[in-house]
Amino acid sequence: MPRPEAADPSRRREQPDAPGGPGGVDLEEIRRARTPALLVGRIRPLSRDAALNRRPDWYRGRVTDLLAVSIPTDILPDYRDTPIGRLLEYHNLGRTPDAPSAPELLIGMCMDSRKALRLPADFAFVLRTAGANMRDNEFRISYSIAIGGVRTIALIAHTDCGMKRVASLHDEFVRGLQEHAGWNEAQAEQMFREGVPKFGIADEVDFVMREAARLRDLYPRIAIAPLLYRVEDDLLYQLR
Repeated sequence: MPRPEAADPSRRREQPDAPGGPGGVDLEEIRRARTPALLVGRIRPLSRDAALNRRPDWYRGRVTDLLAVSIPTDILPDYRDTPIGRLLEYHNLGRTPDAPSAPELLIGMCMDSRKALRLPADFAFVLRTAGANMRDNEFRISYSIAIGGVRTIALIAHTDCGMKRVASLHDEFVRGLQEHAGWNEAQAEQMFREGVPKFGIADEVDFVMREAARLRDLYPRIAIAPLLYRVEDDLLYQLR
């Protein structure tokens, strides 16, 4: 399926239910709108003078930097010698696994089958859901903090996320549930109608930055790091 043409970023305005916003997406709006493409160009390590890739960040009037990790010093200072830094070292740099005695962090990530993190056993709790959307997972997150003892959350979005185009898959969604799950049309329609506004996103980076901010408000003493997994090279990138 050809990728839709990019929308004009200057027309983006902060709205409670704008695509990629904290309230999810408006189904009719996203059906009419053209999904903005993820503005990712050539990415180089931080150690080579051109370490970041800048892209519009419409909801705060800033830019979000996409930072590669090719050597240990590419890791942001705030992440070094923390569970986030070790996650980046394990996955991107092939760090020799330690022998953790208990999980160090919670990883929230998309259910997409193309993503496979290279981590040692018992290093992290991993919570996978559509688009890395953690809404309705607050009890699981709270359990990992209160009982599991984690004090850090890595929230990982990824490129080419299916939740960017889910609103355009109405017919396939409804037909698939009827044919394979034994649902009737009304049940399938209701699931689509209720699910798309909650889980549909317009931009992966926009969404993960917003979701990280939401979780920081909910868990103010927990360190929360938004990251991006590029399925094109199977590497993690820092977002700042």
